[in-house]
Amino acid sequence: MFRPQFAMPVAPAGFVYQPCVYQFDRTNTPAFAAVVLASGAQTGDIPLHLDKDACFILLAVKVIADGFNLELRDPWTNPLMDGFIDGDLYAGRVPPATALEGPGLEVPAGAVFTVRLQGQ
Repeated sequence: MFRPQFAMPVAPAGFVYQPCVYQFDRTNTPAFAAVVLASGAQTGDIPLHLDKDACFILLAVKVIADGFNLELRDPWTNPLMDGFIDGDLYAGRVPPATALEGPGLEVPAGAVFTVRLQGQ
C-alpha cells in the first residue's frame, strides 16, 4: 500500500480523492515503441497525457527505464528532477514508488507531463 510522505488535507467540499495510477509504456505511448539511443543521445519531449475528466495530484513516481536516463517535467515545463537521472535510482524496482517531497503536485484536468530519454 502506498502512503504519501505528507498527510493529505481533507478534500474540498463536493470532491473526493480517488486513487489513480497512470502507466505509460510502449502499448499506450507510441514514442516509447522503438526507442534506440546511442550513449548521450536524447529524445525530444514525449508527452504523457492525463485524463480530461478530473484534476490530478501527483504524489509518487515509479520509473522503469532500462538502458535510459530520463528527465521528467510538469505541465508548466518545470523539471521534477535535477537533469537526466538513471531510472533505477528513481524508484526502479525497489521501493515500489518514490514519494515526491511536499504535499503533492496538483495539475488541472487534461494536463500533460513530458519526459525526455537519454541513452546510457
